Amino acid sequence: MEPTNDPADALRDIAPPMLVPEPLVLWPWIVGGLVALALIVWLIRWWMKRPKPAAATLSAQERLQAALDASASSVEEASPHDFSIRLSDALRLYVSEVHGLPATRQTSQEFLAALDGSRFGMESRGALQRFLGRCDVLKYAADGGTSADNAELLSAAKAFADGEKSPEAAVKA
Repeated sequence: MEPTNDPADALRDIAPPMLVPEPLVLWPWIVGGLVALALIVWLIRWWMKRPKPAAATLSAQERLQAALDASASSVEEASPHDFSIRLSDALRLYVSEVHGLPATRQTSQEFLAALDGSRFGMESRGALQRFLGRCDVLKYAADGGTSADNAELLSAAKAFADGEKSPEAAVKA
């Protein structure tokens, strides 16, 4: 037989039916994927919010010594005003924590007057009085001071810290 150009001859037989997945078969996979995604998000959030292990905490004496050591590196370049404030804040915070005096909220005069009623050691009291007097001069002086004043202030702060090596030694009953 010869091929003809008749379109009716070119038609093929009907293909067998194809299986189409039911739309209800896909929904468990979608729900399962969303649940897995939600679980992953929850785990990430839990991991980020979990309590972190406590870092090694420094004692008040160690924090004071660290602040003095950090300040020692800037004796030459720091302005005496800023340097005296930094050291004064470190010592006042130390005294507040260890001796329970409100040193961070008082003027030098108020703070020194509060020392009279405390069990603060005489040697530490004298060193602190010299330190605070020198700090006030540098903070409020018109000439501003020099790096030699910074070094003198740092040595006065270290003298106080050395007298406070153990809080029990500074508190005399």
